[in-house]
Amino acid sequence: MEFVTNSQSFSMGGELSNNVTYLDQFITGKEYQHQILDYKRAMMASKNDITGDNDAEAGSYWRRGAAISYGLLEIGMKYTPDFSEGISNFNIPVLFFYSELDKAYPDDWAMKISSVFNEVELSKVPGTGHNGIIYDKKAWREITLPKMVTYFNSL
Repeated sequence: MEFVTNSQSFSMGGELSNNVTYLDQFITGKEYQHQILDYKRAMMASKNDITGDNDAEAGSYWRRGAAISYGLLEIGMKYTPDFSEGISNFNIPVLFFYSELDKAYPDDWAMKISSVFNEVELSKVPGTGHNGIIYDKKAWREITLPKMVTYFNSL
């Protein structure tokens, strides 16, 4: 919840608010609400100054849609799964990636989240946003993929 809150900051005069409300002047309709919500969600994801992602290029945004996003958060809040239970028994080294331009995932957050593992290697990918670890071709070829290959070969 802390990461979601940090990564989706909202202010009435902000760019995100403008992107979503501006569309209402042109795109409305009750019979296709899911499509409209999904389109607005995609517009919200087009440039995120918090996560450092710029998903304006075709194919750069992993589209899960507004209805699915809402449903996932609702399920998480209702059932509150605890993924940390028994994690101290996990004795396999962990390779943990995060990105330089993601303000919602700074160094201290990466340290906090990864600190539960017994053995962890942090890899901060420079010059990328949240999704750039995979989608940025240069970061993928020069940093992410080589580190992953080395990691998997070491297991």
